[in-house]
Amino acid sequence: MIDDLLGIWGALRKGSADLTDMVGSPDDTSLSRSER
Repeated sequence: MIDDLLGIWGALRKGSADLTDMVGSPDDTSLSRSER
């Protein structure tokens, strides 16, 4: 079950990364800064 959740989480991260790459959204940099 944990592996399934990790797989879904990884897919979501990859999907969101692909979306930001296509859109070229500047939110990516602001999110990285807030995480630090």
